[in-house]
Amino acid sequence: MDEHTARTHILVNFPDLQIRSIKKIGEGTGNTAYQINDDLIFRFPKKQENQKQLEREIAIQRVLKKYSSLPYPNFIFLPPDHSFVGYKRLSGVLYYIN
Repeated sequence: MDEHTARTHILVNFPDLQIRSIKKIGEGTGNTAYQINDDLIFRFPKKQENQKQLEREIAIQRVLKKYSSLPYPNFIFLPPDHSFVGYKRLSGVLYYIN
């Protein structure tokens, strides 16, 4: 998924969100992630199996909200078809391992 496509998916589902900047911050075998406006992360599953994993994450969040005090990505942007998620970036330091 390229930046233009990600921006389009986000704005179609969340037209009130003002995107001032978009930057690809990571891509693995299952997802592509973009940082929006310095404080939001949007993650897009690549394949159907990754979409199923995302559905499980969405279900698990309901339990985490009740029982966990640890920080985790709280999906505040969730389109009706659950095709991607958006959340506030967690604080901390990002380390890259080569």
